[in-house]
Parts: sequence; structure tokens; C-alpha cells
Amino acid sequence: MKSGKRANESVRVLTQMEALALTLAIELPVLAMCARLARWPLRRVLVVGALASCLTHPLAWWAALSMPGTVPVSEFEIGLLAIEVLVTLAEALLFLVLLRVGWVRALGVSVLANGASALAGWWL
Repeated sequence: MKSGKRANESVRVLTQMEALALTLAIELPVLAMCARLARWPLRRVLVVGALASCLTHPLAWWAALSMPGTVPVSEFEIGLLAIEVLVTLAEALLFLVLLRVGWVRALGVSVLANGASALAGWWL
């Protein structure tokens, strides 16, 4: 997208459910890899990861759609980045509490998983 366009000129190609499915398709394998490397219970990590995404994704979707459509693209992208940071922190908190892995590991896993899906979303 060129910098001269407005955020409301972008085309939404995915529904919320498609975007959630894509998020899960990207994040769960990342979480599985982290679980295997850290020797955490795979099933538990995947369930907590899916739960985290299913809780945060609708809120992130709503927040993104609530942003004004007349802002320049750079401001829109900053808003999306802020949403991703908040989602990453919220999911890290869920990992911390539900997986009991410590704050640094919880945040690291959340950054990896959410970073992968955010990059895929940006690329699409």
C-alpha cells in the first residue's frame, strides 16, 4: 500500500473467522515447537494457546475495526502495532498463569507466536 493512501482504502480480504483460523494455523505450530524445545506438555500448551487466541482475537479485531478510517496509513499501522503489543502481553499473561512457565518464557513464547501471525497478516 502506498503511503499516500488512507487506511479506509485498504481491502479486507478475510472474515474474522478466516483470520482467526489463519492465526491458529500459524501460532499453534510455533507454540508446539516451543513446547517441544522446552519440554512442556504439548497438549496443554496447544490448548492454552488456542484459548488465548480465541479470547484475544475478537477484541483485537474489534479494536482494529474501531480505528478511524480517515487516518493516514502510517497512523493506522501504528494503531495495529499497539493492538498487537497488547494482545502479545495479554497472551503472555495467560501463558504465565495457565502454563506456569515464568514471565520471561511466557513473554518470549507469546512474542514468537504473535510475531509470526502478525507478520503473516501484514504480508497478506
